[in-house]
Amino acid sequence: MKKKRNTNNEKRIILIELIIALCTIVLSFINVYFYMNYYMKGKIYEYDEIKQNSISNGIKNVYDSVVIVENHIAGKLYATGSGFLYKNDNEKAYIITNYHVIDSANEVYIVLTNNERIKTKIVGYDKYQDIAVLSIDKDITNNFATINKSDINIGEEVFIIGTPINSKAYSWTITKGIISGKNRLVEYSFDSDYLDDESYYLSLLQTDAAINSGNSGGPLCNRKGEVIGIINLKVSSNNVESIGFAIPIKDALYSADKIIKGEAIIRPELNFSIEDNVKKDGKVEVKIRTISEELKEKYNLDVDDVITKIDDKEIENSAHLKYIIRSYNIGDEVTITYVKGQEILETKIVLETK
Repeated sequence: MKKKRNTNNEKRIILIELIIALCTIVLSFINVYFYMNYYMKGKIYEYDEIKQNSISNGIKNVYDSVVIVENHIAGKLYATGSGFLYKNDNEKAYIITNYHVIDSANEVYIVLTNNERIKTKIVGYDKYQDIAVLSIDKDITNNFATINKSDINIGEEVFIIGTPINSKAYSWTITKGIISGKNRLVEYSFDSDYLDDESYYLSLLQTDAAINSGNSGGPLCNRKGEVIGIINLKVSSNNVESIGFAIPIKDALYSADKIIKGEAIIRPELNFSIEDNVKKDGKVEVKIRTISEELKEKYNLDVDDVITKIDDKEIENSAHLKYIIRSYNIGDEVTITYVKGQEILETKIVLETK
């Protein structure tokens, strides 16, 4: 009889343990359910709200520093672009825009977000970097953009404020995207009745934020509304969408600060002229077009010699060659590889400025 009683006790204990285990499982599922459907959803909504608010706050931080830039030629409005109020000193407030926005202008005006229209002075420009600086009286506004020179990562969210297409209809339009690429080596030239057809290479930020005509010169901003670049071009093609570029703010400010200080922007140049020669197979070779007798003798170079390399860098065309030369400092020695007739030769040149 004792054995049977023990067996019954053991069954009761097992049953109790099973009930406890089942209750534990049920309670665990209830906890998980409430955690996922209430707590986590609340956190997701909270994160989305913070994210949205941070972008809105970033826009508010920079919005009133953005201006419309009007290029007037011979008394008529020729083109409009964008720009932003950069900083002031004891006498002036300074605006940064693109050189191609104000090129050949007889007069340049800006329009503030309160629709006040002000005539500006062109302080100076850097055609190669596509940067121009304008000035107005320092007491007109205190709405200056915040600059961020820190490195930015691919994939970071950014936005653009500018005046695309029509300044009356679409002023201060905002578009949003991400940083799609960095250090993009881009060849560009601008289609204008007043610009020459020389091409340039620049190292630019790439973004998929929508860019249209009139956005040029406007700020590319991070989520906080800090300026990280200056919009200057996009790829235009029926087969291409959302590929636009901005000058990194570090590069832009190098030029802008020198312009404001009245300092010359000096870059290395070759002291002879070059030109592109397109061959029958479509390949481009860079030929020497003109060179002084002194340099001919000094470097064993001559007209029609074809330059193929600067140090170990292969040359794509004349614009690319100039970009490479400008990446050095004045006084640096470079090795030029070139073809004279059927011979491949080398010569060393100390870089100067024209």
